[in-house]
Amino acid sequence: MCCNKAAAETILEKLKQSGINTILVAWESMNIKWLTRALGVPTDKVKSWNRKKNAYDWIYELKYTTGSDGELTLSEYDLTMTQGFGTLENPWLGPESGCGEIPAGDAAKQSLSERMEEMEDEMEEMQAKMEAKMEAKK
Repeated sequence: MCCNKAAAETILEKLKQSGINTILVAWESMNIKWLTRALGVPTDKVKSWNRKKNAYDWIYELKYTTGSDGELTLSEYDLTMTQGFGTLENPWLGPESGCGEIPAGDAAKQSLSERMEEMEDEMEEMQAKMEAKMEAKK
């Protein structure tokens, strides 16, 4: 979870501060599941990003309660909300040139899609290995 775990810890610490009850976080599509898990949502409830369904518009709502010891507990979560970008004919809202450009042509889009799928699989494998190593150290 590396940076996602650190971010989750920072978010939870901020929520413990007086007068703070809402934090808005925007996160990268492929990494949102790792942050969500680090924030306490059960692993089996967090879905992987689905580039084939143009899933660029997920909204997750996580609610916490503060115990008498001052510690936060995840009390409720909703991982089903979206902004509705999936209904757009062309959901790509990024730049047309330069950094972040999607190459033109179906072949380029297909190869990009295939590479992204491979990268997501690699990330999941690395995460599983890291979690196994951490578990073995306990």
